[in-house]
Order: sequence, then structure tokens, then C-alpha cells
Amino acid sequence: MTLHRADIAARDTLACPIQDSSELSLKINGFSFSQLDSQPGDIPPGFSTAQVSFTVTNPLNWRQACSGTVIKQQDGVWQDADGSMWFRCGTSSTPDPACSNCTHFQFGWGHESWRLALNQTWPCDPISYEVSGSTILDPECTPSTNSYFSCSAPDFSLSVALKDQ
Repeated sequence: MTLHRADIAARDTLACPIQDSSELSLKINGFSFSQLDSQPGDIPPGFSTAQVSFTVTNPLNWRQACSGTVIKQQDGVWQDADGSMWFRCGTSSTPDPACSNCTHFQFGWGHESWRLALNQTWPCDPISYEVSGSTILDPECTPSTNSYFSCSAPDFSLSVALKDQ
């Protein structure tokens, strides 16, 4: 299938009125978390890393893949240890500024919290919508003897609030 400029413009500016803003939710699918801890003597030496990934679907069935990665600094403190950085979905896994047609997330990285927060915006003629919500996850984790562990959570719906436009 070939998309033309008009198709892309139509996709990026949807006529999409929200009928009942009191019942808005984003669907979260395929949530996974993994952490690899480096050990003294590792060859080559490396940093401990943690990664999260999931897919988010909004009420208009717009789907976007989300992922983020943080590392443990040489001083032993995790980058984004408090889970306050916003990561943009669908692009690189680094923090990103505000946008008008995207999803951002924050995550507690399992170090102090399993809190997941999402903000999503999408344009609609003649306005745009912005929703936000958060939850505390209760993932199932599998430790390993190789300094690696992983966690997953069942698919769920995240209730979101429509921000004033």
C-alpha cells in the first residue's frame, strides 16, 4: 500500500470528536520490563541497564509502540531513579519535548515504584485532544541467576482524563 501526502495529512489531522469524555481509556498491551545488572569483572565492563516496552492504543484505535532504557551510573545511582523523566513513544528511547501528535510516558523502573504515567495528544479538526493518566502496576517478575530479571503485566485499560483545551 502506498501512502500519498494527502493520505498522510488526513491521518495526522483526524476528524475525531470524543463522544463521552468521562469514559476515556488507553489500552496497554504487551507490557514488559527487563533489567541486566553488570558485575565486577565483566568483560567487557558494562553498565547495568533497565528497559520497559509496551503498546498503547487510544479510543480512536491509534496504536503506538513505547520503549525506554535507563542505565546505572558509575556512582551506583540509576539514571531517572525517581521516574520523573518523560519518554516519547514511537521514536528514540530518550526524553523528548512536548508535541502535538504523540504519546509520552514516565515509569518508576521497578527500583522504587511500578508507577506508569501516560500523556497522549492527537490533533482533530478543528482542535486537539490531550489525555493523561497513571497507575501502579503489579507485574509478575522472574529473577535469574545470570544478573538478569524480567517482568510482565497482563494487558489492561488505563483510565485517562481529558485535559482542558
